[in-house]
Amino acid sequence: MVAVRTPSFQTVDIPLAGPVAVLLVLLALPLALPSSLPVGAVAGPAISGHSDSLAPGGAHREGASPALTTRTVVSAHPRGPSPDGSLPRSASQEASDGLTVSIVSMPSTVDTGVTVTLVGQALGGEPPYTPEWSLRLGSVTSGWSVPWTSPNSPQTVNVIFEVQDRSNWVVTALGTIHVVASPFLELSGPVGLGDVGLPFLFHANVTGGVGPFALRWSLVNGSSNGSSTVPADGTYTGAVVPEGPGPMWVVGSVVDSWNRSFAATSPLGRATAPPSLIPASVPYAEVGYRTPISVGVADGTPPFVWSAAAVAGVSSESPADGTLASDGAIDLAVTFDHGGNYSLPLRLEDGSGAVVETNVTVAVAGGLNLSVVLASSTAVAGQPVGIVATISGGLPPYSYRIALSDNEQSAGNVSLPGPVRWDATPASAGYLTLRASVTDGTGRAANVTVTLYVATAAAGNLLGPAATGGSDALAFAGLGVGAGAALVGAFVVRRWWRWPKRAPPADPAERAGRTVIRELLAEADEGIDRATLDLLAEERHLTPNDVAGALASWQRAGRVRVEEAEDGREVVRWVATSPERPATSASPNDSATVEEEP
Repeated sequence: MVAVRTPSFQTVDIPLAGPVAVLLVLLALPLALPSSLPVGAVAGPAISGHSDSLAPGGAHREGASPALTTRTVVSAHPRGPSPDGSLPRSASQEASDGLTVSIVSMPSTVDTGVTVTLVGQALGGEPPYTPEWSLRLGSVTSGWSVPWTSPNSPQTVNVIFEVQDRSNWVVTALGTIHVVASPFLELSGPVGLGDVGLPFLFHANVTGGVGPFALRWSLVNGSSNGSSTVPADGTYTGAVVPEGPGPMWVVGSVVDSWNRSFAATSPLGRATAPPSLIPASVPYAEVGYRTPISVGVADGTPPFVWSAAAVAGVSSESPADGTLASDGAIDLAVTFDHGGNYSLPLRLEDGSGAVVETNVTVAVAGGLNLSVVLASSTAVAGQPVGIVATISGGLPPYSYRIALSDNEQSAGNVSLPGPVRWDATPASAGYLTLRASVTDGTGRAANVTVTLYVATAAAGNLLGPAATGGSDALAFAGLGVGAGAALVGAFVVRRWWRWPKRAPPADPAERAGRTVIRELLAEADEGIDRATLDLLAEERHLTPNDVAGALASWQRAGRVRVEEAEDGREVVRWVATSPERPATSASPNDSATVEEEP
């Protein structure tokens, strides 16, 4: 007997008597060897190689069914490399005994430095089987399930799983494992400021590793935290809620499917107190005057958007809304139509969405005013006359000045509105101009001009208090005076029925008003239309009734002429001397009227 090595390296005995048979076997063996190794590979967790036809009842390795398959790779060759050092030669023909090989457990992607278990199986063929793994050149590991530790650098690893059965058929399954870097986490903030108590958004950028990933984050020294599970690497958004003002530090971590983790701590900005509106700076407000109002803005996240609601009785002279790029002040300018207390609503929203509202309260006073009256009914030369100037409205304190055209004046300061009294003493009779002015705390002023008539002093007693004489003489003198007075009285009574009747002198204030109207008319050579005359008189504190009464009296006296202009207006002209009859007057203010005897 001669021992012959078969392709499976098994030893068989061949009788010497059959040399022809042995020769035929040796000549046929090269024809059965394959010239090439057709392979097919699919990356994935389950990869297999199998024959195109499976023999029923073949022995198999228990395990999960392959999810993916490759083309059958059948090799009938001795174990080991070919003489030129390459991988064993393969035959493309099917294994006659139906041997099928597959990789049932292999990661397609794995982190660096991770130890995994590779599992393969064989079906069909003729046991016993010889399984072997090759994951790098020159390294072969035997076994159905083998541990493997991925390299420490990212790369692609080709996996060869090969099984040989008793019939010397060899089937190979190929796979690929991608080795990637461990997961990495980077935290960044899109903005630099955030309000206390409101969510602050930040970015979590995940790279490397194998998904899905578990993300976790929290504020350093704070209770705000969060977590999320993401399917793959990329950039995701998280949020924390700052509990107090100051720098914000966030610590985050990522864990991938291979339980490899990475932690990062980053400053993401600064938390600031919620926005606030500082109480408004409101100067004194007066009806009809522009009032500037300033409201301060503090803290919060810029930019700021503000708006002021419309209020009845308020005319805004500045925009009703606007923006601020940073902390500062909202400046308004408003004019109030009426006096009283006003509430102006103001709303502010910052860049984090925080809203604050306030009401600006403004007390609006009436406009500054000054009026002047005489304390007595008449002004007499050489005698004191009381003048009362009343201050109202405006902002205290006040400074005032009252002056007569005879160079008398009074000036001073008062801290509250109300009357100011002054006793003037005109030295001589006639017309005087009274001027009064007041200035309030804002610098605004009010003025009044009045024409005042001063009467002549009455004649004194003919007899002084020290006059002397006998009682008889006094009695006689008294009788003489009494008789004379009776005669004069009778004469006057008789003549009263025949003399023209004169109206009693007008009130001093009325006479002063008539004087003003007369001066207005006398200064206008072409006359004044009635509407204009009423306006000019009103500026001097006269009423239309005062004007109408004076004009009617002067028309009857022939001092005033009313004509109709071409445009239909009534024009009033002063006539110095009436052509119809001479004018008479009982007093210098021309307020008397003359009536004919019936």
